[in-house]
Formats: sequence, structure tokens, C-alpha cells
Amino acid sequence: MRIGIDVGGSHLAVGVVDDKYEIILKKEHNWTNEEKLDLSQSIQIYVKRFIKEIIEENYSIEKI
Repeated sequence: MRIGIDVGGSHLAVGVVDDKYEIILKKEHNWTNEEKLDLSQSIQIYVKRFIKEIIEENYSIEKI
């Protein structure tokens, strides 16, 4: 399994994909206007949070 990250101007999506690149799990967050003011920090916060949640849900993630 692998993690894919999609960062956009309006939202962030982090997903777990299998070997066929099919989405197994997806977590999303829509940016608030306040978060958009410091998008770099907001991205870091939510990517870390979502990856931690994915690991805690016992998904075995492959390093590439």
C-alpha cells in the first residue's frame, strides 16, 4: 500500500492506494480562509495528521 497526496488551492486529500493504484481510504480537508493565509503550515499540519491516522488504522505502507 502507498499514500498519495493531492494538494490544491481549496482542499487537501490524502489517500491509501493498493498495488493496482485503487483508492482504499481517502481523507480530505477543505481549507478555511484563515488556513489559506499560511497554506504551507496548514499543509504540514494536515498531512502529518492524516498520515498518523492512517498508520494508527494499521495500514501497512510501503516505502518507495
